[in-house]
Amino acid sequence: MNSKERKNVFMEKKIQRFFLKNHIEPTEIKYIKREEGKTCIYLIDGRIVETYTPLKAIVDELPVDEFLSINKGIVAATCRIVNIKDDLYTMRDGSIFKGRARMPRLLKYEHEKKFNTSKKSQELEIDAQCAIFDDCPLPFALVGIEYDHDGHELDYIVHYANDACLRLFDKQEENVLNQSLYLFNIEKKTLVLIADVALNGGQRVFQFLSVPRAIQCYQPEDGFCALLMMPE
Repeated sequence: MNSKERKNVFMEKKIQRFFLKNHIEPTEIKYIKREEGKTCIYLIDGRIVETYTPLKAIVDELPVDEFLSINKGIVAATCRIVNIKDDLYTMRDGSIFKGRARMPRLLKYEHEKKFNTSKKSQELEIDAQCAIFDDCPLPFALVGIEYDHDGHELDYIVHYANDACLRLFDKQEENVLNQSLYLFNIEKKTLVLIADVALNGGQRVFQFLSVPRAIQCYQPEDGFCALLMMPE
C-alpha cells in the first residue's frame, strides 16, 4: 500500500468514526454545505453537525447514487429534492439552492435523471408505508407540499387516502389521489396550517367545515402532512 492509499484509508476511517460519534446515518442527511470555513451537515431531525473536515472528504464516503453535487459548496440528498427547474434546486424543507453556472448539458441531464429515479422510488416507499392504514377504521390521508421553481408553495397534493377517508368525503379514489386540496373547498387558514406542519413539524388539531370531527395532523416526513380523522 503506497502513501496515497494509506492516506485514503485513514480519511475513510476518520469519517466513519465522525459519523458514529455524531449518530449520523447517510439516509438522515438532507444536505451538506460549506459555511464560514466549516462543513455543515443538515439532518432530518433538525440537527446541524459542523466539522472542519473538507466537504469532498465527507461526500466521498456517501452513496454516490443518493447525493447530488449542486454546486461547489452544496451537496444534497436526491430523495430530499422536490423540484429542479432553471438551475434552482428546491428541497423538501423549502430551502432553495442555485446550481452551477454554465453547468454542462450532460451533467444537467444526469442530475435530472437521478432526481427522477429518486422521486419514483420515494413514491413507492410512500405507498408501502401507507399500506398499514388500508384497513384502518379511522379516515386517514397523506398530503404533500409541492413548489414552483421559485420555491413558493404551489399546491397541496393528496398522495394517499384510505377507504374510510374516501367514504367520509363520498369520493372515488381516482378523484382524490394526486389531486389538489384546493378541489375540496378547504379554508385558506387550514391549508396554511397543513403547510406549517409539513414543513416545520409538530402536531395540530383542527376541523374541516364539511366534516364535524377533529382532525389530528402531524409530519411523518419533511414536506408531508398526515391527517387522521378522529371519531365523532
